[in-house]
Amino acid sequence: MEQSPEEKILAAAKKVFLEKGLDGARMQEIADEAGMSKASLHYYYRSKQHLFDGIYMQVFSDVLPRIFGIFMSDLPLCEIIRNFFEMHIEFLKQNPSISMFVMKEINRVPHLLEKILAEKDVDMLGAVNAKVQEAVDRGEVRPIRGEELMLNMVSLSIFQFAGAPIFKTIGGISDEDFDKLIEERKKTLAEFVISAIKR
Repeated sequence: MEQSPEEKILAAAKKVFLEKGLDGARMQEIADEAGMSKASLHYYYRSKQHLFDGIYMQVFSDVLPRIFGIFMSDLPLCEIIRNFFEMHIEFLKQNPSISMFVMKEINRVPHLLEKILAEKDVDMLGAVNAKVQEAVDRGEVRPIRGEELMLNMVSLSIFQFAGAPIFKTIGGISDEDFDKLIEERKKTLAEFVISAIKR
């Protein structure tokens, strides 16, 4: 099925923005990638910022509902941690440019992230803290703030992709071996976090 002009633009913009960020991207480059004139691109998206906002919303809308689903589930905290690393690392593995995009651009438009959270009507931190408290009450984990747990998990998951070129160069690791390592880390990172908070 042939893509609509809007779909072509969003696919092209996503590719360019993920590679170059807002400052490095050019509307002409996006138009070229979409196979249209710059004038046609401006007909659909009047500014680079407007187009960037759409891509930013798209990127976070792809992954946030999955994270919400994991933390809002009825599973115990340790299983939630395991499921988070399995899902999040696989998502980043399939979309390796997203980790740097998030780290570089997240402070630029925090209002968009707030908008996504408001639209989903989910108290993410409240859900995490409730799960932690349940596990604390059962004597499974030591007391820890939900903010700290989330920061630890997201940092461990994202940085291994953001730092991949350095790790590969310093360690002389091939792309194939790095992929195997990342696959293993779905489990080892989860167990690392769990062992850090267990009683």
